[in-house]
Amino acid sequence: MNPVLTIQAKKARTAESSYTPSTPLMTEDASEDTDDDLEIRNKDIEDAYLRKLNTSLESQKFPDEPLKLLLSALFLGCGFIMTTCSLVLAHESMPDYPPLPDFFLDSVSYMSWGLDYSEYLLVTCLVSAITLIMFHTHRAIILRRACFCLGLLYMYRSLTVFVTSIPKSNPEYYCDAKYNGNGSLPFKEFISRVLKIVAGGGLSFSHQQVFCGDFIFSGHTMMFVMSYLVIKEYTPKSWFILHWLSYMLAAAGVILLLVGRGHYTVDVVIAYILVTRLWWGYHTMANCRLMFKTKGNVLRKVWWFRIFRYFEGNVPGIVPNRYSIPLPAKLKSIIYAKCCTRSKKEDTSIV
Repeated sequence: MNPVLTIQAKKARTAESSYTPSTPLMTEDASEDTDDDLEIRNKDIEDAYLRKLNTSLESQKFPDEPLKLLLSALFLGCGFIMTTCSLVLAHESMPDYPPLPDFFLDSVSYMSWGLDYSEYLLVTCLVSAITLIMFHTHRAIILRRACFCLGLLYMYRSLTVFVTSIPKSNPEYYCDAKYNGNGSLPFKEFISRVLKIVAGGGLSFSHQQVFCGDFIFSGHTMMFVMSYLVIKEYTPKSWFILHWLSYMLAAAGVILLLVGRGHYTVDVVIAYILVTRLWWGYHTMANCRLMFKTKGNVLRKVWWFRIFRYFEGNVPGIVPNRYSIPLPAKLKSIIYAKCCTRSKKEDTSIV
């Protein structure tokens, strides 16, 4: 074999074995290659690294850690209770003014059925996202992340609802009368109203949501966008039909929400920005293990970073998209054993 070719082959193998996502894709002889050759070589090295990464992820374990899932669910519950408390207080302080000027709402005709149909689509999106999570092999990790992100968003929403009161966007929407008109509310009545909102899940078609004032920002849009992001993140790219279908359902739900005057347009815009940036930032930190220790990671300055590090401390990397029946391992083994025994008996009888 030609000695020059042998040396170049060794250099290529060395570059491939020492490649990391942060190292430049180049060799010592890159100056002698054309741009096309260099691009092909870089593509080969990157493909080799991705194959090695996928193989390592397949061999790594992703622990369920049910205690962390329970804590994240409690965190979500606290955020939801905080939002309902803010809504009860905002209802008493909501001004009785005409709706604020809104470019989109002033440009489209009001449809009284828009809010109800928007909530029907919202339930459909939520059921789809929850079903996908339950059939995902790493359902505990995904549920933990979704609960934590939703808990954060509910806490932020409780703050924005409480600090600023604006008139309702739909003058025809029914709101319960204020308790006494001066903003004060007895503790017993306060708890009763909170429980009433919680029982109805915050949805209008349940006829339990008769309190107004929770406009900035839109909780409906928050759930629409979160459902789409869960489906998009935890399914393969080849499932693009499901991605587009969930996207269109979410978009249609938001449009119906505005047509039904359920929120102002600014409520929807703020909700979209907050949900997407929180989701993308969280998953960027969760997927890149170096961000746990890198001083250049400015996201370490957020107040919930220590909680995030606790929840994601044992997750080795990007969660692979694998699916399984959501049943206990022993029950699945029993069902599998019975099915296999039955199929063997049928084969024997046929012979």
